[in-house]
Amino acid sequence: MAYTRKRLLKKQIDIQDITLEYTRKGVSQEWVFHNIISPKFYIGRSTYYEYLAKHGLRAELKQIEQIENLQTKLF
Repeated sequence: MAYTRKRLLKKQIDIQDITLEYTRKGVSQEWVFHNIISPKFYIGRSTYYEYLAKHGLRAELKQIEQIENLQTKLF
């Protein structure tokens, strides 16, 4: 599939949600990366930590979806 900003945002949000879920259970982010994230998403450690540091992803995704909805209504 082609790369889109929307897909990247969804991926980053999924990674943040998975990490939050597991760290609330008491495991480290490093454990989450090695056992959950790396096998599923095929990203490196530095990319993983970059994704965790991003803020406002949900707002940006919502904005993109609103723009897409407006474009589909016009046609």
